[in-house]
Amino acid sequence: MSLDFEKEYGVNAGYVQALFENWQGAPSSVDASWRELFERSEGSPSPKPTAEAPSAQSPAKVKEPVAAEKKAPAAVDESAELELLKGVAGRIAKNMTASLELPT
Repeated sequence: MSLDFEKEYGVNAGYVQALFENWQGAPSSVDASWRELFERSEGSPSPKPTAEAPSAQSPAKVKEPVAAEKKAPAAVDESAELELLKGVAGRIAKNMTASLELPT
């Protein structure tokens, strides 16, 4: 049985699909409830060589924002890899692009 993210999760499809992809690479990287759901629907994942996700034991350090500190605009990295929009956001972008062809 395969998951239909758009049908099952609607606007959250992109989030759930990202969790699913994380689970495929490292099952311990997702919460136990998601692991159980993915295992029921897909079976055990085939391990892929990826970097191990941070464990729940060591939470990430969060910097507190400093008030009144102005930052310069971030530089655009021209060599950055772009990622396609998924789910509802992808459909909206597709429809917006298509609407540009309509006469006004």
